[in-house]
Amino acid sequence: MTIQRKPTCSAFEQIDNESTLGRLKRRALALNKLTAEMKSYLPRSTRNFTRVANYNGGNLVLETASNKAKLDISMHRDELLKKMKVSLPKVIKITVIVNPNLHKKNVQSVGKGLSSQTAEMLISISGIVKPELREALLKLANVSNK
Repeated sequence: MTIQRKPTCSAFEQIDNESTLGRLKRRALALNKLTAEMKSYLPRSTRNFTRVANYNGGNLVLETASNKAKLDISMHRDELLKKMKVSLPKVIKITVIVNPNLHKKNVQSVGKGLSSQTAEMLISISGIVKPELREALLKLANVSNK
C-alpha cells in the first residue's frame, strides 16, 4: 500500500513560483505598477498614450503611440528623470520608442463603449455632412452596434 502525500501548495503555485513563466508574471506586474506611477510624472497630453516597456540596467524604456508624444516626453526628460529617481534611484537614462499599435489599442477600447443612442446621433448627423465625413461617422456608428 502506497501513501500519497498531499503537496503543501498547488501545482499551479509551484509552477508559478519556480518557472520562467512565474518570473515573467512578476516582471509584468512590476512594469504595470511602474507604468501607473510613471503616468503621474508624464505631461498630461502623453499620459493615455505612454507605458513602461522595459527597465533594465538603469535604462527605463517608455513606449508611446506617436512622435508628438515622444517629443513632449523628450522635452521634459530631465524633469522626468529627477522625479523617477525618487522611486527608482538606479534610473540613469530614459529611452522613448514609438509604437503606433499602442494608440490603436486605445482607440478600439474607446469605440466599444459607444451607446446605441450615440450611434443614432452619428447616423442622423451623417445625413447633413460631406461624403468623406459621412463615411467616417457611419463606420463609427457601426462600431457601437457590434
